[in-house]
Amino acid sequence: MKSLKKLTNKIIILCCVFLCLIISIFCFLLLNDSKKPKQIVTDNKPNIEFCGTKNSEIAHEGKTIFNNTCAACHKLDANMTGPALRNIDSIVFNKWLNNKNYKVNKAKIDQFGIDYHIDFTRKNFNESDLKMIYAYIGK
Repeated sequence: MKSLKKLTNKIIILCCVFLCLIISIFCFLLLNDSKKPKQIVTDNKPNIEFCGTKNSEIAHEGKTIFNNTCAACHKLDANMTGPALRNIDSIVFNKWLNNKNYKVNKAKIDQFGIDYHIDFTRKNFNESDLKMIYAYIGK
């Protein structure tokens, strides 16, 4: 009976030590992870300086306009509801937003997309806004 009681006490002590060890490891990992700076992940590629030239103020304004009005459907490097727009040709960009006959002989949904963009563009952007957006996406 005494030997069973000693064995039970040893098992309880070992379980407590093991539990304390697990808790201390968990706390160490949790605290150690919180000390590292958090890295913000974005879908945009980092802006690269070319020959030491930084992005212009126009491109910065274009980024703001793009993020506020276009980013719900478009990303720079990934197809979403709308296509990816990084490095889009300026002629394609302007015709898509301004010219009603740019994409003819396509499915009805394409025509709806054209009409939507033309109406949206005329109501929300002026010529300088479009230039700023293109300065941002057309790099």
